Amino acid sequence: MKNQVLSIILFLLAAGTCIYCSVIYAHPADLMWTRYDHDLLHYLSFLTANFTHFDNVHLTENLIGLAIIWFLFYSPNVNTYPDKVASLLVSAIAVTCGIAFVNHTIGTYSGLSGALHGMFAYAAILRYFKDGDVKGIILIIGLIIKLYVDFNWPELTFNELAQKVYGETITIEKQINPDADFSYKTCGEAHLYGAIAGSVLALIRGLFFGKSSMIVGRSVH
Repeated sequence: MKNQVLSIILFLLAAGTCIYCSVIYAHPADLMWTRYDHDLLHYLSFLTANFTHFDNVHLTENLIGLAIIWFLFYSPNVNTYPDKVASLLVSAIAVTCGIAFVNHTIGTYSGLSGALHGMFAYAAILRYFKDGDVKGIILIIGLIIKLYVDFNWPELTFNELAQKVYGETITIEKQINPDADFSYKTCGEAHLYGAIAGSVLALIRGLFFGKSSMIVGRSVH
């Protein structure tokens, strides 16, 4: 019961951080990761960018995703707050580091979706390889399909559709330049970097930590 309460508290803290960075903070644009900034806040933005969102639609989308993954996807063996916090933070840092040091075409980044893909991968892999739950394989396949769609049909993603439904609702960019004709795009690279980080962390967790080892190669009945 104590662990469940702490898990809820940590979820509320993560959600509150997203709300603070996106809405309450005086200048949310400063918390985005921007390639050409090199002050102290630039390095902090490797983390804060993941909790900062362009508008309320973007924020709501990711908060719903965070709640679903946090409370529903982790299996009993890894349904602990250290698992959730570690997969969130490691994936978040991997996303911005990947964009900064691997993909040099992206100038700015914000949003939790890359980290969410890492949490999803972490939960799915351990659900199957540690618990023997075949649903984990279904989740892994679903993640692969989602990444394929992100790279090949970005117009099908929620962010693009939301803008068509709700119109121009960008708030952060309007703070920078009120006259800017700006729209944000789903970043498939961020989703990929997050998924890779979550997968690697899951393998480390399954192979070296916990009471039971990975059950690779054992048939599940």
